Amino acid sequence: MQIRLLFLGLLILALSACAPQSQTDQADSEAPDAASTLTEVKITFRTGERFNFTDPTSLKYCASLISDRSAPLFKCGYDGSITFLEGETVRRTAEFNLRESCRHIVFTEKEQVQSREMSIAGYRFLEGLRPDGVGAPGALSDLNWILGKWRYTEGKGTVSYETWEKRSENAYAGVAYTLNNGDTSFVEQIELVQEGNEIFYIPTVPENQGPVRFRMITHGKTSAVFDNPGHDFPQTISYQVTEDSILHARISGVRILPDGSQEPGFSDFYMNRIR
Repeated sequence: MQIRLLFLGLLILALSACAPQSQTDQADSEAPDAASTLTEVKITFRTGERFNFTDPTSLKYCASLISDRSAPLFKCGYDGSITFLEGETVRRTAEFNLRESCRHIVFTEKEQVQSREMSIAGYRFLEGLRPDGVGAPGALSDLNWILGKWRYTEGKGTVSYETWEKRSENAYAGVAYTLNNGDTSFVEQIELVQEGNEIFYIPTVPENQGPVRFRMITHGKTSAVFDNPGHDFPQTISYQVTEDSILHARISGVRILPDGSQEPGFSDFYMNRIR
C-alpha cells in the first residue's frame, strides 16, 4: 500500500510539473485549509477502503481539495468522507462525490451546509486513491455476505432485525422489522434481484405507493452501494460488513425541506449477526 501511495504521489507531482498552470488551477491552490496547520487527514470510501495521511505532500493535496466555488447539492449520494485534523482536533469533516456529472464536496461551516466544487489537484488525488473494487455489474452471488439474520438495538425496549435469505440464483428476499416492547411497529419487505447484467435493491414500505428500485452502482468483496437519484430520500443505500459479525447499513442523500431548500443527510445502522 505504501508503494502504491508513493507512486500516486509522484505521478501527480509529475503531471502538475508538466502541465501549464491555468488561472483555474491557480485559484484551486488557494485552499480554505492551510496544509501547514494540518497534521493528519483520514479518507474513507463507501466500499470500505481507508487511508490515513500525515506526510506533507499528501496533506498539501488534501488541503487544496475544497475550492472556493459553490456547487449544487446533487442527489448523487457520496463516494466517501474526509476528515481534517490538527493534532487531536477535528477541523472539518466532509463528504465527497467523484462522479463526473456531480463532482463536489459537502461540509458544514458555521451551522450552514456548504457544497463546493473540488479543486483539480484535489480531485486527481482522490481519483488516484479510488478503490478498484469489483465494480458493477456483478453476480448476485457476490453479495452472499449479506445473507443471514442481523440485529440492531435502538434503545430500551426497541430492537430492529433484518433477515436475508436466498430465494433463487437471481433473487434474495429480505425483511426488516422493528419491535417496541414486543410489538411490531415497522415492517419493510426488500428484494435483491439480478436482471441481466444489473442488480437492483427493491424495498417496499407502506408510505410508498409501490416498490422503489435502487440500482447497484458499485460493490466490493463485502460491500455494495445502490443508487436512485430520482427518489425523494434516500437516494443512496449502502451495506458493508466491517467485521465478520457487523453489518453497517447507511441511507443517505438530499432532503427537500418545507421551505424548498435542500439539506444533505444520512443515517447509519450497525447490526450484529445473530444467525
